[in-house]
Amino acid sequence: MLTRFTPFAGLEQIQRDFERAFGDFDAPRRTVGPALDVRDAGDHLLATTDVPGVRAEDIEILVQGRQLTIKGRLPQTELPEGTHVIRRERPSGSFTRVLDLPFELNPDAVEARLDNGVLTIRLPKAEKEQPRKITVSVG
Repeated sequence: MLTRFTPFAGLEQIQRDFERAFGDFDAPRRTVGPALDVRDAGDHLLATTDVPGVRAEDIEILVQGRQLTIKGRLPQTELPEGTHVIRRERPSGSFTRVLDLPFELNPDAVEARLDNGVLTIRLPKAEKEQPRKITVSVG
């Protein structure tokens, strides 16, 4: 009978134990605050983030040059007195997201809308950043 030689079997178990205790270090890192999606829609960028339970008056949006800053406070779930928490993964508390964008923005035309816990920010590009259609003349 042949026995398969696996020289790293012990190391694989150590790695599984380490990941169980401290998390998977190869996994993507979560940022502080809600996740943010940004897409280019031609003449503007559209940023979307989930902020469940956050009121519009508790959100601050700042735009300067190519930088978008979103500040807010995610509510913490109130628990009955004496509750023993086994695991808490849902974020709560103050957050600030600062995002450097690939285009300069027109801060005077930025619009934000909060609908059912989803914040959508329309970020118009500065005039100099917008694409221009060139007419070809016949000569």
